[in-house]
Amino acid sequence: MNSSLMFGEWLRQRRDGLGLTRKEFAKRVGCSVSTLRKIENDERRPSGQIAELMANCLNIPAAEYSTFVRVARGELSVERLPPVSKLIASPNISPASKINLPVLPTPLIGRQREMDELTQLLRDPQCRLLTLVGPGGIGKTRLAIEAASQIQEFFVDGVYFISLASVNTIQFIVPVIADAIGFAFESASRADPKTQLFRYLKEKQVLLLTDNLEHLLSEPGIEVLNELISNARQMKLLVTSRESLGLQGEWIFEVHGLPVPENPQTEGFTQGTSVELFLQRARRAQVEFNTTQEDFLAILRICHLVDGMPLALELAAAWVRTLTCDEIAKEIERGLDFLSTSMRDIPARHRSMRAVFDHSWKLLTEEEQRVLLRLSVFRGGFQREAAEVVAEATLYVLSALVTKSLIRRSGAGRYDLHELIRQFATDHFANHPEEQTATQSRHSDYYLTFFCQADGRLRSSMQREALAELTVEMDNIRVAWDWAVAHGEFALIEQCLRAFIMFYDTRCWYQEG
Repeated sequence: MNSSLMFGEWLRQRRDGLGLTRKEFAKRVGCSVSTLRKIENDERRPSGQIAELMANCLNIPAAEYSTFVRVARGELSVERLPPVSKLIASPNISPASKINLPVLPTPLIGRQREMDELTQLLRDPQCRLLTLVGPGGIGKTRLAIEAASQIQEFFVDGVYFISLASVNTIQFIVPVIADAIGFAFESASRADPKTQLFRYLKEKQVLLLTDNLEHLLSEPGIEVLNELISNARQMKLLVTSRESLGLQGEWIFEVHGLPVPENPQTEGFTQGTSVELFLQRARRAQVEFNTTQEDFLAILRICHLVDGMPLALELAAAWVRTLTCDEIAKEIERGLDFLSTSMRDIPARHRSMRAVFDHSWKLLTEEEQRVLLRLSVFRGGFQREAAEVVAEATLYVLSALVTKSLIRRSGAGRYDLHELIRQFATDHFANHPEEQTATQSRHSDYYLTFFCQADGRLRSSMQREALAELTVEMDNIRVAWDWAVAHGEFALIEQCLRAFIMFYDTRCWYQEG
């Protein structure tokens, strides 16, 4: 029981149990040693922000962050926290010296489902190589670090973070891993470095988190990861990449944007959503930031525009000192370059959404680039058949773009592009006006012909199915109609009129019709 403990004593015992000195813990939290001493002596309470950082450093489960912060602030009794003896007595807890995970400045928001799935996968003996895939800025690294942090007690020989962003060839993976885990090669040994590392890891129960691997996949040698886990049977690899590795033993976990709430009137609608992340970042950018009902509607629009992408939300929220939320939404609608920052502690590749997508763009083949540009003419998704006709996309290229997290397969044979990726591709496509015009013409012809061919089914027993198919494609059909009108394709328009009239009348969309 914690009934006889004050929070400061509980904190000190927990810190000691993790093998952290007061100086080390203060550095991780980002406060002075003097401040930490006062907190541990119960002479002062930590701020909400410091309490959140403490929870992160103490490996408090995300679901218990709120309780921990309230106890730290004196709003709840220390009895609400688990006994320190249970936390530090587990024989499987890895010493602090065997953990080099980055200490993140903010708590994870809106990822409880993903965290539950990831920790379950990392506990599964069959899952040895787990790759988190998704577009740049979607939060793969943040999620991987949190998952590794929560699962560390299962890896008695350590949990190590290995950044590969600055590694320019696959040959350097072995020495980079060795450096991260503190292994020194023996120059006098006859064995090559890879063999030495494999021998060292052979019986180790280790989790290696290798971050940003996608730029190394274009050259041979990635099979070394398979060799590694085959050699060390108690070791696991957790990888983040914009593209899956293409290895037989790989388990793939797709990371998507944060949920975007639909109804702002629902009680607690911000909790665990993209709106909560925006509000958190906005309040850090401007401490006195307050929201009105109009602001909430604009924030919802921002979240929809960026499709819940965490990096885009953070870049957008940084503007609240200069613009209203409504103005921020309008700037995002005007162009991709608005989403940028000059903050010094953010990697260059993450200082703007354009930089994020430029990195992915450079990893594509010329054919993949051409197809991605053509796919930017679609709105609201598309079927594989439409992509083949309009964008001249083969199944192989579509599959490659899905693998590289630049398009998504959303079920029932349907694909779509993240809205910010579509904006990026549209900007590039403007540099090829003749090809862009030809693709838009094919798009218009395809969808207006599709609409015309639905006329008979709209007037038959298949009406319900036809209405559903057309409704799904209405964003594409509207764009196709506008293009035909603007370019005088009156014969194409005329053949669609009967179907248009029938569709809009049946749907009761009289105003738009």
